[in-house]
Amino acid sequence: MKPKLPEVLYRGDSDRQGIRMLKSTIRNGLLCTNLINGGIGAAVRRPLIDLVKSHINPGWAKTHFLSFSESEERAMGFGSHGITNNRNPIYNDDSTWSFALLKFYPLKVDYTFIEKGVYRGFYNQSLIAFPNGCWIFLINTVEYLKANSQLNTDSQLKNAKRDKEWLILPATPILLNLNIIEYSAKVDMSDVIEYELY
Repeated sequence: MKPKLPEVLYRGDSDRQGIRMLKSTIRNGLLCTNLINGGIGAAVRRPLIDLVKSHINPGWAKTHFLSFSESEERAMGFGSHGITNNRNPIYNDDSTWSFALLKFYPLKVDYTFIEKGVYRGFYNQSLIAFPNGCWIFLINTVEYLKANSQLNTDSQLKNAKRDKEWLILPATPILLNLNIIEYSAKVDMSDVIEYELY
């Protein structure tokens, strides 16, 4: 049975500095976290609450997460950096778009409940890089932070409520050098994430 989730979550993403290589990966159905550009994969072994708090406030430059929002308008604001005159969709010219609006459809993923606000999900891949399917953790940050309020989550909870924030943690295992297994820093968009360019 699927948990009660929003039909769609939104992410505005401009990747202005090219950290996630968004302009070159999105057309191929791939999203990357900031971890892809010099982050430490093993950091994900820290307690989940520490990772979530670090991501939301003060911010985590090499984060393992991708942030989404229940609010399309909030996501558009993030993607456009608050500039309202560049919100016209672009359909043909890859070189001129300034940000993407990503739409994640949580109900297309099969979930297992982990704890309050945290779900482990599986869906079928579209890229050969993930031959055994794709795993993610989906985190309702408001629910999760409320459930862990004894761990001094007030400042993060305030931000999470404002942004109506959800997090995706890519959790597809990959084999690295020296037979080390870590989570991928990549999300196969498959049929669970669509996008519009602006």
